Amino acid sequence: PLLYAMGIHHLDLFRHILGDEIARIDGCSFKPPWSLYASVTGHSLRLWTKGGVFIGYEGTISSKSGGFPQESLVVEGEGGTLVCDSDWLDPPLLFYPAGAKAPVDLTADTADRSVRGQYDAADAFLLDNFRAAVREGAASACPAGDSFASLVLLEAARRSCETGAPVSPDALLEEIKAGHD
Repeated sequence: PLLYAMGIHHLDLFRHILGDEIARIDGCSFKPPWSLYASVTGHSLRLWTKGGVFIGYEGTISSKSGGFPQESLVVEGEGGTLVCDSDWLDPPLLFYPAGAKAPVDLTADTADRSVRGQYDAADAFLLDNFRAAVREGAASACPAGDSFASLVLLEAARRSCETGAPVSPDALLEEIKAGHD
């Protein structure tokens, strides 16, 4: 459930934030004994982008603890570390510049920091963008090709978790295309 419910959004987010495509996925899935789901509820994915970025992505929806944030995002990079511990990736989004002890709140100017406020702001942005794309021919923030690329990544992750072998999204896409010729 996690891979399909939230994982696809996270895979899409990685592509968007990095401006890069995933070249390889190596993963496994698991189901803790206390899980109430019939299927696996967690996964551990190792992803490599075409530009050489490594992403370690792990998650479960079978936690027995209610005290931890639902989502913890930590991005380590050459220039510093980006951190968001939240329930729905709501503010604050903190950046620790390399060598600094104190973070910079990248969302400090966000007026409504509530989860509802964040959803409302995102919805307004996407609807305004869609309206501009239809009326004025503006570029779409969510082109259909991006969604399809994320679906290919989701299938590659699923296959890797099932087989235990690395999967190339490009090779999978070629397989899909060959099946429809």
